[in-house]
Amino acid sequence: MQIDITLTSQPIEGHPDWPGERVGQAGAVARFRGIVRGEEEGRRIVALEYEAYASMAERVMRRILDELGAAHPCDYVRVIHRLGVIPVGETAIEVLAASAHRAEPFALLAAFMDQLKQDVPIWKCRALSGGAVSAEEAAARVRQLCPPLETERVPLADAAGRTLRETIRATEDQPAFDRSAMDGYAVRLDESATRLRVVDDIRAGDWKPRSLQPGRLCASPPEARSRTQTWAW
Repeated sequence: MQIDITLTSQPIEGHPDWPGERVGQAGAVARFRGIVRGEEEGRRIVALEYEAYASMAERVMRRILDELGAAHPCDYVRVIHRLGVIPVGETAIEVLAASAHRAEPFALLAAFMDQLKQDVPIWKCRALSGGAVSAEEAAARVRQLCPPLETERVPLADAAGRTLRETIRATEDQPAFDRSAMDGYAVRLDESATRLRVVDDIRAGDWKPRSLQPGRLCASPPEARSRTQTWAW
């Protein structure tokens, strides 16, 4: 069975209507066209927008057609699916099947359209109503049309640029003791002085619990000991 698949942003109406010699000596040709209607989920719209993982979508469609062709033998199948914004009244998808008898192309078309919606990564990502929508409606549409992707485990070296599906937490502290984690200065939250005296410095790995009095600060940089004991604030 010969299979032609096209994903395009151009109007399907501009493609040749008839596949010519590719139909061969078929005794029956069945064609399905999916037209964008003026209503989606009970509300008036002016267009639909489709998105797809193009290479994956074509690969999955070809696999489905190969499997269906074993049960419903056809000589030729053509699929044209439009992506992007498609106005009401224009064709979103056209599927043509040719065979020696009429039963096979009709059965293949019906089965293919069912599996297309279920298995192929092509989505109606939004319906354009021609007017503004509320933030709640927009958020609901995003949740409906963008379900989370399935997870997969990959080696750490191959994980650059990917998104973690779940939070990762260390099983133990590293290092396993209280320490100064960064350079900086510790002062009282209610400090009002403009000049402060350095009363101690805390090096990496040190732990020096103490109470700070007004006008005092602690420093963590190693060079703090060599600085003047007054600090401009």
